[in-house]
Amino acid sequence: MESTGERLHITDSRANAAAQLWDHGRAAQNVHQQTLRPFIKQFAAGADVLEAGCDSGPLLAYAVRAGARSVLGVDVQPDRVREAQRLFSTVQVPSRFIEADLQCRWPLESASVDVVICSEVIEHLLPHKHAEFIGEAARVLRPGGRLLLTTPNIERWFARSPVLRGDWDPNHHWSELSRDQLLGVLGLSGFDAVVTYYRYPKVYRWVGKFQQLAKLVERFPPRRHLAMNLLAVATKR
Repeated sequence: MESTGERLHITDSRANAAAQLWDHGRAAQNVHQQTLRPFIKQFAAGADVLEAGCDSGPLLAYAVRAGARSVLGVDVQPDRVREAQRLFSTVQVPSRFIEADLQCRWPLESASVDVVICSEVIEHLLPHKHAEFIGEAARVLRPGGRLLLTTPNIERWFARSPVLRGDWDPNHHWSELSRDQLLGVLGLSGFDAVVTYYRYPKVYRWVGKFQQLAKLVERFPPRRHLAMNLLAVATKR
């Protein structure tokens, strides 16, 4: 494999399989993953990186490319865990994938990682589990560690109605948060956080190119009703 100047440790006999992982990281192209990638690039180098709700691990593949010291993924769905294990078996950077319910205590040691990634996961938890989930992220992070999190903005127009009854299913949105609610639970869990809005409707982005119209849009309606999602970059105190 030709060098691109980015770190990816492979054995010669597994070059084709490792190239598949490389492509897996590059395939992290949905809007939430694109939003997180600059922060992964900034914080992953030399770090032990955990993704809570990792799916098959495209963001962890990107963390490997960014120079992570080790990667660890946790997901409740066993087929996603097996696929991640298969893909990451080609990489000499230490990697581990665990099947576990993130609504319970995570099967990880305290102060064991430097970065926790959580892309579009917390809204799939039961409402009373938000604080426990964020608290577990704080527990496994070392002091000064980073939590990188995206989630839908409940205050957006036409917000999805949550599932309110029945047996828990990880594929449904059970609860969504506002910016203030997310800041609150992060603060109570020992994080200093910046939470911003992102992912606006296309018409809003187009109007924003015109200065006078953009000023009107900023006044009405409030930005919190237009933004589809929230991005939190939080530091453990």
